[in-house]
Amino acid sequence: MGGMSGGMGMGVPVGAGGGMSGSPAALPSSGLPGLLGWKQEQLPVRVKVGHKRRWFLWKVTRHKEQEGPVLPASLQRFLRKPGPWMAIANLKSATSSRDWMQAMDSFTHRGLIQWVVKAQNRIDSLEKSVNPETNNALATEFAQIANASTGIDTGFDQAIKDGYASFALNVRSGPIGQIDAELTALAELLPVNYGKETVLRTFIIAALERPDIIEPLAFPLTDVTNNDNGGASGWLSPGNGKSSIPITFVNNSGWKIDSIGTATELQQALVQSYQKEIGRSPQTVINALQTSTTSGHFSDTIHCFTEAARDEWIGELLVAVADRQSLGSSPIGRWKDFIADKTDPLSEEIMSTFFSHQPGLMQLIDGYLQEPALNNVFSDSAAESLVRRAACIQLAQKLENRGDLLVKLFETRQRTNAGSCEITGTLGQLKVSDQPQAQTATCTWTPPKDLPPFEVEFVQFDGLWKLNTIIDPALKPWPLTDNPPTPETAIESTKAE
Repeated sequence: MGGMSGGMGMGVPVGAGGGMSGSPAALPSSGLPGLLGWKQEQLPVRVKVGHKRRWFLWKVTRHKEQEGPVLPASLQRFLRKPGPWMAIANLKSATSSRDWMQAMDSFTHRGLIQWVVKAQNRIDSLEKSVNPETNNALATEFAQIANASTGIDTGFDQAIKDGYASFALNVRSGPIGQIDAELTALAELLPVNYGKETVLRTFIIAALERPDIIEPLAFPLTDVTNNDNGGASGWLSPGNGKSSIPITFVNNSGWKIDSIGTATELQQALVQSYQKEIGRSPQTVINALQTSTTSGHFSDTIHCFTEAARDEWIGELLVAVADRQSLGSSPIGRWKDFIADKTDPLSEEIMSTFFSHQPGLMQLIDGYLQEPALNNVFSDSAAESLVRRAACIQLAQKLENRGDLLVKLFETRQRTNAGSCEITGTLGQLKVSDQPQAQTATCTWTPPKDLPPFEVEFVQFDGLWKLNTIIDPALKPWPLTDNPPTPETAIESTKAE
């Protein structure tokens, strides 16, 4: 026997069941569900129930549309007041019957774009392990869609590519409050058919392999409330102690899903997707590093480095800027003279950036003045590179929001000395080795202008490569000069690597 179908709203096709014909008094038993549902040979079944003025209107797949003053008892469970739940019921019904275009119509255009942006990161990993049966099923599904002449536009012109790239960058680097506006702008840029084509493959793979990725299919809808603007919001509740997922709906020629999840989740998904893209190999890390620094997109630059390399860079900037200030008991101690002695425009700009983003910085510096061992490391030009690196990291780790701080420091450096943050040079042949905790790779980095090459290190964590070294003498915070470094200073710089 077939299973029972799900309920639907008035005038909306739903569910799985069998056929029927005739008047309410003469409905054949074969057209009605039994105790356990419709017979297997009658599936799939779609049921449409609604009103025609004061009469009821109904239709079961493969039978004529019927009307009458009384709705047959076997169909009464399908008659429910229209509401946001209809969007999810339509989505479930269309997915069950593999009516993929109908499933797409359960979302608004904006909702489709938002869902695929968040889901794509998980689908990319899933698609690599898709089994042969699913691949065959995908080929069959797409062939049927193509034969149906859906009119989907598959042309990805440059304006669309640029628009998506701009959206991804703005969401990765911008405050969470702006994501809604960015998503709306992207949806306005993309044609409706483009949205369906973009989502279609992702949706089908998820439906066939991992339906839990399509949250409305996996979790029940709870706590729905109507909004003043005619829309509604609710929660998808996974249970088992997991957090509920917010979902919103709009009523535009029928209820549709407009968003799933939070802006924070969307931002995290884009960052993770970008990290996966650039972390495929050391060379892709370098390519991303060069592209982001040349374009000034420093929020992307910091994703190319390990956290230790980021902290080292911040610590070195602290010391280098202090060293450009007036005389004092030590490089760190010279910070005390910052307000009274502003002799260097570049260091002044960078120090101002530190102060504006770290309100308690002077108290922090005062604390370090009580640590002679730390000051001795920065004062000793012969200190070993690993010792100096550890001291820089220790110094930086006391600061807050270091990722955002480094972005601001890069921006200040570029604003004060345009172009000085660009990464230039070439990467030599990699030597990969396995360590107990992670895989590492080393290679030679050759700077331009006849500067001597030096060794850089990459580390792979969770399958993603990141750069673990500050590279390119033109970018080194020491000696923090506006002029290109000499070979001698470049050699000294590499000792800190």
